[in-house]
Amino acid sequence: MESARPLNVLAARIATRAETSEPQTLVRTFVNVQPVADALCNPDNQILYGRRGTGKTHTLHHLAAQVLAAGGLPIYLDLRQIGSNTGLYSDDSEPLSLRGTTLLVDILEGIHNELLSRAIVDDRFEGILHVLDDFVVASTQVKVKGPVTESEETEHGDTKESGSRAHITVSPKGLDAGIEASAKSAASQASKKSRQISGTETPKVVFGQLRLAAEKIAEQMQPHRIWVLLDEWTSVPIALQPILADMLRRAIFPLRGWVVKIGAIERRSLFYQPAPQGTDYVGLEPSADTGASLNLDEHLQEGEAGPEARSFFAELIFRHLEVLLEEHNKGTPYPDRNALVRDLCDVGAFEELVRAAEGVPRDAIQLLGKAARCAGKNKIQRAHVRKSAMKHFTTDKEVIVTQNQSAWSLWKRIQKTVVLDGRSRIFLVKKRSDTPASLLDLHDARLIHLIRPSLTVRGKEDVYDGYCVDYGSYVNLLEEAEIDAAWDVRNSPWLFSDQDFYLSDNFDKSKVIRVHKSN
Repeated sequence: MESARPLNVLAARIATRAETSEPQTLVRTFVNVQPVADALCNPDNQILYGRRGTGKTHTLHHLAAQVLAAGGLPIYLDLRQIGSNTGLYSDDSEPLSLRGTTLLVDILEGIHNELLSRAIVDDRFEGILHVLDDFVVASTQVKVKGPVTESEETEHGDTKESGSRAHITVSPKGLDAGIEASAKSAASQASKKSRQISGTETPKVVFGQLRLAAEKIAEQMQPHRIWVLLDEWTSVPIALQPILADMLRRAIFPLRGWVVKIGAIERRSLFYQPAPQGTDYVGLEPSADTGASLNLDEHLQEGEAGPEARSFFAELIFRHLEVLLEEHNKGTPYPDRNALVRDLCDVGAFEELVRAAEGVPRDAIQLLGKAARCAGKNKIQRAHVRKSAMKHFTTDKEVIVTQNQSAWSLWKRIQKTVVLDGRSRIFLVKKRSDTPASLLDLHDARLIHLIRPSLTVRGKEDVYDGYCVDYGSYVNLLEEAEIDAAWDVRNSPWLFSDQDFYLSDNFDKSKVIRVHKSN
């Protein structure tokens, strides 16, 4: 890329994963998604939902920086990296209770390690050092199921010591020589204790002791709080998620001075499971045991890629490139994001990039890098964006579902019905309580995007979800005029009135895709 424009080279170097960036870079490149970031700052326990690439990790790291700046103590834990023997968590031969308890112990150990590290390096938190031991004791106890035999043996012993010493003494009376003999004896006693376990050791968390220890830590932090930020919840095996959620609800959620935020993918998370008797439940009930859940998808996804979406992505690109320009000693030659976009993209190219991103920040950055490499020494043009989006779709998105027979079958039917036959990008699915797994799989893989959830039909009880197919799936199948028409709000099946979207009673039924559970 020697002949490429310097700005294009930098655009291709933007990091796409928050966990690989330095904390100060994450703070500088963060763009607030209203009202998500502000709502996360409240002291309620909360769940932050979002598909892959929507910025959950970036948002939690930014929250940690805000908490630390305000005097609080943030603890960020990536659940993918918890524990030394992760195979145990997914081992179906072990009881769920053992796997869940072991995972909770590992999380508590991670919390302790972070508390200790913060207290050592930051004088503001040194007051918690003398109360951390109780936290460890309560969270790392062991219970033995089976017999335990203890014995004590005492050994007695005598020691004897003998010797002789020769001497010569010179005195006025003459020369005196002789040999002296000596003998010493001593008794010794030693005891030895042994403990034999023929049962099974299992980890145990003593919730009462843990609560007392955690409250002592919180007292040292007053008037500030400890914020536990658990990221990558979906990395926990699905069968374990309700067990872990239940233990967190009992162990940490009730604690005064502690706040828990969880980053999760909604469609791959199971926080709540009814008990067999139906009178109780295992896990935690979102919005009942927690504050109101937040969803990045709802606020990032905009069906028409309007001014709010363009403003968000322009600011996102501007902040990332500003950091890279400074790192390469080039300063910040652009007064604002609009000046940068004009220098980076040809007319219409940035708007096309916002469309192609479909509301997913990571996809926007990856597409920008691909398009910048295509552009070389020129400004990024619409053709570069379209070529990059098509390649990104086939190599990074569609390939995910090729081995999923039901999802792949549904995807080919949607593509034929919506794009090839309908010359459109939008379709409707009738809302149901048990959404077919194949539809959820396509949504998780970002082949389809939910842009208008829960559309009601005036005068009827029917409710539909409004979806669109991914930009990269149709950009090579539709003509330019057809693409523009597909993005025109006037051609969508829903209407807008009284600050809400809805369907008229005579809406276009050809837009409805029937998805059976067997899919």
